[in-house]
Amino acid sequence: MTSKNPIIFLIILSIGILALVSFSADLKFLLLVLLGLTIILVTFIRVDLGLILLILSMLLSPEIKVGEVTGRDIIIRLDDLLIVLVFLTWVARLAIYKEISVFKSTILNKPIWIYVSCCVLLTLFGMVRGDVNVIKGLFYLLKYLEYFLIYFMVVNILQDKSQPKLYLIVLLITAGIVCLYSAAHIGKVARISAPFEGAGEPNTLGGYLIIMTGCATGLALYAKRMQERIGLIIFIGLALICIGYTLSRCSYIALPFMYLAILRFSEKRRGLLGALLLGVIIFILFRPPVVTERINYTFAAQGEESRERKEILGIPIDPSANDRITSWREEIKNAWNRYPFYTLIGVGITGVGFIDGQYIKTYIELGLIGLIVFIYLLCQMYRVYLKAYRSTTGYSKGLALGLMGAFIGICVHALTANSFMIIRIQEPLWFLTAMIVWEQEMNSKLPRQTSSATTSMKGN
Repeated sequence: MTSKNPIIFLIILSIGILALVSFSADLKFLLLVLLGLTIILVTFIRVDLGLILLILSMLLSPEIKVGEVTGRDIIIRLDDLLIVLVFLTWVARLAIYKEISVFKSTILNKPIWIYVSCCVLLTLFGMVRGDVNVIKGLFYLLKYLEYFLIYFMVVNILQDKSQPKLYLIVLLITAGIVCLYSAAHIGKVARISAPFEGAGEPNTLGGYLIIMTGCATGLALYAKRMQERIGLIIFIGLALICIGYTLSRCSYIALPFMYLAILRFSEKRRGLLGALLLGVIIFILFRPPVVTERINYTFAAQGEESRERKEILGIPIDPSANDRITSWREEIKNAWNRYPFYTLIGVGITGVGFIDGQYIKTYIELGLIGLIVFIYLLCQMYRVYLKAYRSTTGYSKGLALGLMGAFIGICVHALTANSFMIIRIQEPLWFLTAMIVWEQEMNSKLPRQTSSATTSMKGN
């Protein structure tokens, strides 16, 4: 089979599908089918273009409510569909061209598969016991795990060092568009959010910008050209403004942890300390009222309301934070009361209602076993970033440093948000992680290749 035959077959098949659909479907559905077929054709011809479409869709795609179950809406975004379409098209392409055996073995394969297996098995146990609705459980299980598809796809598609740079540029351009969109809504809405967020999810935007700001900071430190550094600094400034106006307290807490992690490991601390000092001065001079009010409301006891506030380590917390902590305690207590063994295996994904806190949610849904496996995965990810930072040079070193800081920031962000289950946070995180792992694998092979070439020359 020549390389053109599958493409011709796909084009003919696509025309046939469109012809059939056009007789019975409305315009919206017809356009959706046309878009899907276009993505399949583009990805089949050029897989890298499919990945670029995926990057652009990460924060710039609308959401569609397809149903509702108890306590939750079933939401599908265009990027959810795009991930599946690109992945399946890529796998089909490998099968047609007999390259299905090329899947790379990476340092994160083992922890990912252990975590995935844990999620699937413990949720199936929940379904058998009747704690998890089968349809809801399967839907959310697939939704939670789909960002691993991004990792495996990207780490296997990458072929040369020009590709990660291109994808990184597209990621930063997408982030810049999101920042401009969000900044345009400052003063028009109470809390800014990302495009196509429906009711709005400021915490999601904050977590996404923590990742992109961390990466941009690392890249700025190791940028070779002044134009690149200036562009990255402008983006960082705009992103920080947007983070401020999300009024997302978990993002406020994550930001200093992200920056301090970069400061701790960086070899260029003088510039980072100078930037930190400048940032503090600018904030003190301008002090956006809504941002300072949000911070004061969270940590400062004021007036009659302070009498109702509880304290953590001597610091008063606001009623909403107190309500969140109270809900955690109640959910854990309810799980224990149902069956003591739940503390080990959990109730399964979606076996409880909405819980705003990744670690508590993981503990209740997957038990102590699932929480340990999840933390194991996080530790392995951290090791990957640290090793990549110490073993690479140039922009790769800056990206690894920035992503390591961003990852620590997201781990803090996850204390009061479901950060590792939000697709708009996890898509860029796992895409960038795949790039880091691929770069590290390539660099580790270079010495062996050089050594083999030298031995061969001596033998001749």
